[in-house]
Amino acid sequence: SVCSPVWNVTHALAGQQRPPLSADRLFSGRNAAMKATGGPQKLRFTIQACSGEDSDYPVRELLYHSPQTRGWQSPRFCKYPQEFVLRLERQSKIQQIQILAHEYKIPTKIEVFVGPDAADATANMRRLGYLSFDSNERSNHQARELKSVHVSVEAQLVRLLIHRCHVNKLNIYNQVLPQPSH
Repeated sequence: SVCSPVWNVTHALAGQQRPPLSADRLFSGRNAAMKATGGPQKLRFTIQACSGEDSDYPVRELLYHSPQTRGWQSPRFCKYPQEFVLRLERQSKIQQIQILAHEYKIPTKIEVFVGPDAADATANMRRLGYLSFDSNERSNHQARELKSVHVSVEAQLVRLLIHRCHVNKLNIYNQVLPQPSH
């Protein structure tokens, strides 16, 4: 579990009901409605939960796919691990997961969990493994690292658990900024 409380982005906000946030990135796979000849497609998802966010880089940034997308960023001086849970539109076969690390706001490790749709998002989730990211010191923090993992798993929920950031002189607030690939 995370150190900070998890909040649900579909809860009421300032007295108004907020619709679920949704997008179609990060994951590729097949869903039950797709024709056998169709091939992999990007899977649409909503953000179910997030442990925290920088107000300038809110979790809803994960939902947009354009060159102007800034991505989600952890809060300044946050407690780790940080996490977010993504809900796919329907139970789907996930074939690939892609995560792009920022040049200097780099996570040390991201654990990936999957599971069926459930009232408790973290119950009954299966750990697929983890991705480790380089500190990027060799490029003097000029490069970005893209991780592409091929998997074959049926799921509707995907939980990303983000462990610590790589500490460096440019990351003055000890944040992470993992992004979907563009």
